[in-house]
Amino acid sequence: MLKGPELGPCIIGVKPSGQNQLGRIGFGRILPAPPPEQELRPIGPGPDHQTEIPRIGQPPRPEQAIQWPGHKAVRLGPPPRVKINVQQYRLALVLRSRRGRVSPRLQTPTNQRGNRRGKIGLSDCHGRHRLRLLGESLDSEEQAQQDEKMRFHRVNGISMPGLGDRLWTLNDSPRVLIIRPSALGDVCRSVPIAAALREHWPDAKIHWLVNAPWTDVLIAHPAIDRVIPFDRRGLGSSLKRLNPGPTLRLFKELRENRYDMVIEAQGLARSAIFARATGARQRIGYADAREFGWLALTDRVRLPKSIHTVTKMMGLLGPLGIRTEPDLRLYSPEYATEQISADAELSEPYLVLAPTSIWPGKRWPIGRFTELARRLTDVQHRVVVVGAPGERPQCRELLDLAAEGRPIIDRVGRTSIGQLMALIERSQLVLANDSAALHMAVGLGTPIVALFGPTDCARVGPFGHDEDVIQHVSPGDVLNHKDRAAGSELMQRITVDEVEQAIVHRLR
Repeated sequence: MLKGPELGPCIIGVKPSGQNQLGRIGFGRILPAPPPEQELRPIGPGPDHQTEIPRIGQPPRPEQAIQWPGHKAVRLGPPPRVKINVQQYRLALVLRSRRGRVSPRLQTPTNQRGNRRGKIGLSDCHGRHRLRLLGESLDSEEQAQQDEKMRFHRVNGISMPGLGDRLWTLNDSPRVLIIRPSALGDVCRSVPIAAALREHWPDAKIHWLVNAPWTDVLIAHPAIDRVIPFDRRGLGSSLKRLNPGPTLRLFKELRENRYDMVIEAQGLARSAIFARATGARQRIGYADAREFGWLALTDRVRLPKSIHTVTKMMGLLGPLGIRTEPDLRLYSPEYATEQISADAELSEPYLVLAPTSIWPGKRWPIGRFTELARRLTDVQHRVVVVGAPGERPQCRELLDLAAEGRPIIDRVGRTSIGQLMALIERSQLVLANDSAALHMAVGLGTPIVALFGPTDCARVGPFGHDEDVIQHVSPGDVLNHKDRAAGSELMQRITVDEVEQAIVHRLR
């Protein structure tokens, strides 16, 4: 693949400026010499342009931008070690691989979208391969910063197959869309992406496309300007009924927002289609996205599978040169905070128990939750039980303790997502399986005790809370949360005594 400094003997011929045609790459072709009475003039806007003028009889410096009457600008050889005013003019060569053409384009801060303050612009070329030769000093501080950002990919094991190490630099207020529709726990763990983007671009417009039921997780986050909900089931059913209207309206809305960049953090075909529908020039996602979702991406980031999910999602910001510590903080909606504060049953301190999970292999036996609740209420702890509406059958034995006169507060299926967040934020501690409630507690800063069995805690555990996890795994155990029998056996290794001790220790 051709790169700027490697053009070597390639001489790029350009048609006369009066002809609206693109030049072609030629090897060994000689450009017509300028008229003898004319001096070669460097490209530049005026007195700020600091380049030596080659005199007649002197060969031009390699890669010096020159022009003469009747011809457009050309560039020969490697970049010059001279100072050029990069704040006003850029010379870019855009390779159009399908036709084998080269388009010399003189870029100014006003004629190229995203090219403010002399940074790299986003090309309007429809070809796949782009080569940009930037007229700036190799010794300049700006070039050193760009080189350091480019090296970030190699140092951190980030690569973009088929595209090479490419760094995009947008303007100071780009329009960014984050796509992470589900699941609830994964949405909670994805908020560091928005926080990092906001830290990097304080004036950016950051939107988030999410499944409608989970909007409360994001709506109060200060780094997110707008949450775009969509009905996942509604879109699917409308397509089955051959009624594409809702889907097309969503596509139209996404395209009208004119995003500069999309962060596709889901890694599925559906989310990739949304990314492509935006029309954004830069679409960043996983190189190993499932269901051929990687085909819709312009920047495919390959990351090790063994790293934590939060670290992996932060790796999607590698092509932007963003490196920062993940900020997992969540923010409860104002309406939910007011409602929970007004709830008389929750006016006194309480603990939260989240005994449910979608996967049966992740569940600690409900009988042990019940025995633990008895011990906690015996020492005057109030216990709030939470869960989704469809999970009430899983909690029946635990909820029946209320009939014994114990302070068990039933909130299973009786809270919105926002109310659940506010309830967890006000609690003293959360005891949970590997579930969304656990990751909410991490983001809200509530102490936790996490019960793990057939899942790899190093990859999907509560980020930064390894000491709060109880898990008993032997070297020969296979961690597969979809295997109900194996998962149940691992969860049964956790005893009530050790969980009680962990809670007492965390409450000190």
